[in-house]
Amino acid sequence: MVDFSSEVSNIVSGSEIRTRTEDFAKYALSPAHLAVLCRDYSALRNVILGLPRLSKVREVKMEAESIAAELDAIKFSEVIDRRDVPGRETALQLAVQLKDAQSAKLLMAVGADWTLQNENGWNAF
Repeated sequence: MVDFSSEVSNIVSGSEIRTRTEDFAKYALSPAHLAVLCRDYSALRNVILGLPRLSKVREVKMEAESIAAELDAIKFSEVIDRRDVPGRETALQLAVQLKDAQSAKLLMAVGADWTLQNENGWNAF
């Protein structure tokens, strides 16, 4: 669990950004965002490991399998591509903004949607 009482400093683009308790609280409902914000790679891996495995197209042969695969994709997206946070940014967009290559690689490897746009119309890249 993250200690919300502490102040964390990150260096981004040569300028110091201070992330205070209220900033962590804005991301508290999204474990993926919070792990990226804290650069907690083990927590991010645990979030990813807790997700359903997405079916490959050739594995889906029956309608019931298609429906189950769609439900798994929705569960996956609700965690990885969640955007009910400040700026409507995905965890991948946050990782890119913080220049956190390791989190970005982890998220891209599991299929985070880099095309999703934040409230300003920007995608992750």
